[in-house]
Amino acid sequence: MTCGVSVIVYFVRSSFLMALKRTSKGDAIMETINVLHHPMQNPRLAMRFIANLLYALVSDTKFLFGKAIFFLAACLGFVDDNGLGLIWVTVNLFQLLSSNKGLLDVLRAVTQNGKQLLLTFLLLLIFMWVYSVWAFVIEKGSHFGGDPWGGECDSLGRCWLWMWHVVMSGGVLGMVGEFKEGESSWAFFNMFLFHATFFIIVTVIMLNVVSGIILDSFAELRGEKAAKKAHMENTCFICGIDRFTFDTKGNGFEEHIRNDHWMWTYFSMIVHVLEKDPTEYNGWETYIAGKIQAKDSSFLPRNTALVLKEAEEADASAARSANESLAAMNDRLDGIEKQNDKLMKLVELLVKDETKKGGGTGSDQRRMLTRMPTTMV
Repeated sequence: MTCGVSVIVYFVRSSFLMALKRTSKGDAIMETINVLHHPMQNPRLAMRFIANLLYALVSDTKFLFGKAIFFLAACLGFVDDNGLGLIWVTVNLFQLLSSNKGLLDVLRAVTQNGKQLLLTFLLLLIFMWVYSVWAFVIEKGSHFGGDPWGGECDSLGRCWLWMWHVVMSGGVLGMVGEFKEGESSWAFFNMFLFHATFFIIVTVIMLNVVSGIILDSFAELRGEKAAKKAHMENTCFICGIDRFTFDTKGNGFEEHIRNDHWMWTYFSMIVHVLEKDPTEYNGWETYIAGKIQAKDSSFLPRNTALVLKEAEEADASAARSANESLAAMNDRLDGIEKQNDKLMKLVELLVKDETKKGGGTGSDQRRMLTRMPTTMV
C-alpha cells in the first residue's frame, strides 16, 4: 500500500505534470486539463498528451527504478504465498538507499572508482586462474604419492571455485595438504612456494588493494563534503565573496548575509515577478522577468557588494587625502628651502659688505654670524 501511494504521488508530481507542460507548452494548461475530461472534443491534443506521458514515464529513471520496481516487488510478495514472496518483499528494503544520504555515500564509495575496482578484480581473476592451474598441476603431478588437496582439484573449474572459497574463508590455511613420508624435497619446496606466493600476492596484496581503493573513495567523499560545507558556511550564496573579505573590509560576514544579501529576499523578488501580471510590470520587473525567462542570472550581484564598494571608496578617499597632505608638506618644505637659500645669499652679501668697509677678518665674520637671529640661519 505504501509503495502504491508513493508511485501515485510521484506520478502526479513528476511525470503527469511534465507531460502536461510539454503538451500545453506552458500557455494553455487549463485547456489541456479540460480536454482530458472530454478527450473526444480534441482527440489530437489528447493523443499528444498520452504520447508525452508515455515518454515521461520511460525517460524518468527515478520513477522506473526508484518507484515502479519496488511497487512490482511488493505486489509479487503479496501475491506469491509459497515462500518466494518473502524474497520479493526484501527488495523493498533497498528503498532506504534512496532516502538515506549516508547509505548513498557508502554505495558511491564502491561505484565512484568503479573502473579501478574492475581492473583490480580482473587482475585478481588472472592470479586466481594461474594459481588454480598450478594447484591442478600439483595434484596431477607424478612426483606426489597422493592427493594433497583431498580431491578438491580434480578439474580446473572445480579447482578455480575451490580457490575462491579458500580466499573468502580467510586465506591459505584451508589448502594445506598432508605430505606422505618419502616425498621429494622438490615437492615440499613446490608446495611451500605455492602457499607463500599465494598468501603474499592474493591474500595480502590484491585484497588490500581493493580495500585501499574503497577507503580512498570514502576519503574523497569526506573531503568533498567538507569542502562543500566550508563553501556554504564561508561564502555568500548571492555574490560568491568569501567570509574573510567581509570580515576585513566590510561590516562582517554574518551582517552581510543577513541584511545585504539575504538569499530569501532575492527568492521573494523572483516569486513576486513570476506571480505578477506581466502587463503590470515596471521597469526593473520587466528586466528581471526577461532575465528569468532567458535563464540568465546576471541580474544577481556577482563578486560585488555595496559595502565593499563603500570600503573601496573610503580607502581611495583616505589615499587621496594622504597624497594631498604629502603634497602640501612637500610644498612647504620646498618653500622653506627656497627661503633658506635667499637668507644665505643675503648673509653672504652682508659679510662681503662688512669685509669691504671694516676690513674684518674671518673671526670677525664668524662672530657676526653668531650674533644673527636664529630664524635667519
